Amino acid sequence: MSLIRKSGVVLLLVLFSLPALLAPRNFPTGDSLFYLQVARHIASGHGSTFDSISVTNGYHPLWMAPCVAAAWLSGGDPTVMLRIVFLMQQWLAVGALWLFHRLALRLGIRSWAVGVPLVAIFLLTGLYASEAHLNGFCILASLLLLVRLAEEPTSWNGARLGACLGATVLARLDSVLLVGAILAGGAIWIASRAPRRLRALGVAMVPMSLIVAPYLLWNLATFGHLMPISGAIKTTFPRIYGDLRNLGVLGLSTFAIALMGGVGLLFKSVAPRRRLVLGSMVVGVVAHALYITLYTDHNTHWSWYYVPGVLLAALLACVAADELETRFSRLTTRSLAVVAIALLVMWGLARVWARFANSRATSHNQFLFRILAPARAPRWEVQFAQHLEHALPPQASVLAFDYPGALAFYSSLRVIPADGLIGGYAYDTEVREKGLAAYVAAHNVGYYFGELTEPSDSCRAEAIFAPIERTDVGSIILCPQNLVATSGQVVRDVPAPTVGLYRIRDVAPPQNAPRERMKKHGLLW
Repeated sequence: MSLIRKSGVVLLLVLFSLPALLAPRNFPTGDSLFYLQVARHIASGHGSTFDSISVTNGYHPLWMAPCVAAAWLSGGDPTVMLRIVFLMQQWLAVGALWLFHRLALRLGIRSWAVGVPLVAIFLLTGLYASEAHLNGFCILASLLLLVRLAEEPTSWNGARLGACLGATVLARLDSVLLVGAILAGGAIWIASRAPRRLRALGVAMVPMSLIVAPYLLWNLATFGHLMPISGAIKTTFPRIYGDLRNLGVLGLSTFAIALMGGVGLLFKSVAPRRRLVLGSMVVGVVAHALYITLYTDHNTHWSWYYVPGVLLAALLACVAADELETRFSRLTTRSLAVVAIALLVMWGLARVWARFANSRATSHNQFLFRILAPARAPRWEVQFAQHLEHALPPQASVLAFDYPGALAFYSSLRVIPADGLIGGYAYDTEVREKGLAAYVAAHNVGYYFGELTEPSDSCRAEAIFAPIERTDVGSIILCPQNLVATSGQVVRDVPAPTVGLYRIRDVAPPQNAPRERMKKHGLLW
């Protein structure tokens, strides 16, 4: 690559990366801040906890280590910590782009440049503070090592693949479906060509087990469960729930692309190495989409669920560009590719800089973005958290119906998520067995953050649910006279939902609240 091209690539990477570093509070979502809040507690010596009450495993463990390092380096300062985390993720994104390029070349893909901007836009215009960048890096490294093992089925290559697959599982636990597909694809490939070398793939199981087993044993010893609390809350397995809406727009899109890619792989003209890698990815993506559709009953539309699907879509786009080159003139296809790449790059840059100017321009769950006037004030969650920091006693305890990540990260409040996703099994057990009133009294929970009462001059009972069993454990009586602050009073110059903070004065016993009430807490669609 010439010096001019290298300089152009570096310039583009800088232009993609700067917005998040200059305006870090505009980029993460509340749920991705779960990592950073737990990391601050770990770095401070308080252990793996979000609310300093329950020990939690409600996160994917490999990404937590860099977050803890960022918390320690930043001294817990929110803005500094965000910048350190984002910088690490941007380097992971650069590594993922390099691995994507290497993988495409090993698969004989000539039009690899078509997929690069898709991966760059996905990783560098959103998903910040989540595990997505590390997950993408580990997946691409695993696929590259799969090709190496297929070409040279040695024990050393098997061990390297196994170590990378173990890291992939810890980077995002539901990647176990993709990892299974990769192992199956490797086994079929080697068995059909060099059956005596199957032991090379068997060797992969050793480092993979050594990496994954300690995490599973920690879960079992600490919580009595192998699955993290977030997975236990979301799954309905073995009961079939069945709802395509669980996938969201991105999940549905990548599911459809994977199915179409699978059909394309049936043609005999597909190169064997492409069939191995793309076939493994297709099986993994489809299996993941089917699991989410059939066995989840929660909000699973976030983009970090679909990193493998986006990587597969980018590779298939490159393959499609190669196919076009065989049917049309080289000049025509190259011209179309250059135009497509230029449009994608411009779209990505516009998207990331629009979010730099205004956090409401887009989210990582949206393909499109809006051009909005630059925001004159911080995001409403930041304003509300900072107000509560000064209005409430130090370390006040708040039960939050939503947005717990931002409320906790931007303040010193002890925030307890009502949905339990970043709580612990102990929280579910305690509220289910003893009831909400006993939990509130035992932990001195004095405030509730939730939607405002309607009409404003009346009281209402807000039901709280045990997150795993999803049973009504009691209701907080919300009355206007107990309001401490509302979004309308606190937030300035940016839109905000109609929420408020209430003092908890009265807790009613369980009333078996209807299922529809759970939707407000994010427990159901």
